[in-house]
Amino acid sequence: MDLNLIRIFVAVYSNGSYTQAARALNISQPAVSQAIKRLEDSVGMPLFIRQGRGITPTAKAVSMAEPLETAMNLINGAFSSERRLLGYGVEAVLHSIGKLDGIKFVLPPSDQSQALDDLRTNKVELMVDNVMTEDPAFVSELLSEQPIVVVCREQHSRLTTETMTREAFYNEEHVVLKTRRGGSQLLDVLTPESLEPRNETMEVTALSGMAMMISSSDLIGIMPVSFARLWENKLSLKIMPMPIKSLPLALHLVYHRRFTDDQHHRSIREQIRERVNQHL
Repeated sequence: MDLNLIRIFVAVYSNGSYTQAARALNISQPAVSQAIKRLEDSVGMPLFIRQGRGITPTAKAVSMAEPLETAMNLINGAFSSERRLLGYGVEAVLHSIGKLDGIKFVLPPSDQSQALDDLRTNKVELMVDNVMTEDPAFVSELLSEQPIVVVCREQHSRLTTETMTREAFYNEEHVVLKTRRGGSQLLDVLTPESLEPRNETMEVTALSGMAMMISSSDLIGIMPVSFARLWENKLSLKIMPMPIKSLPLALHLVYHRRFTDDQHHRSIREQIRERVNQHL
């Protein structure tokens, strides 16, 4: 059996598309189609059938997929102990992970669907984010949950106590993150109640930029508590509980199921979990 045929079959099955498989493998779609036809001739029955504009696996393909994907992961793992993964990681958790041999983290795109497509096509191999998905192609593990807090500078001209009122929250000027998910800002997603309009005076692209701006002005901002504690003493910040109801920020470790048994990938995941758990 040609090992390349198995590699292409696994890619088609996991991506649910000849086109996406071709993109992930960096080969042409006709080459993918021809490989699947050769494999079908070898097993003596069809593996995928056309359904609308897409394809769906046959019962034979389903029965073959798991053992072949496991075998390919083991084979890939035998040659990948020194490879360097590329992953998406949000700033809210990267300070917890720090420098980790074997992986390079970059910030994810603001479009959640694009980030998942990049995982599907192997542009990146894992993601640490507040992304939520029920797509069965991915494994999504809860990595941590932490409250969000309000942050201001210690010498704020009006916020002189250790807490703030709901009225003060809406009266003060806010610095907010530019990043949005699903068209909403983070606070919109994590607040179960209807929000009043906030006085959004400034927009930044990073939590670190938010912390710096807060330290040198009377602006207030909202960030995860672990990130706020990181800068609390360095920038003379004050951390206050949210004066409105809010849910904890849930960060997930998300990766494609093709990497479940990959030895190197699994080692990186274990180190990420350990680093985050130690930091929180």
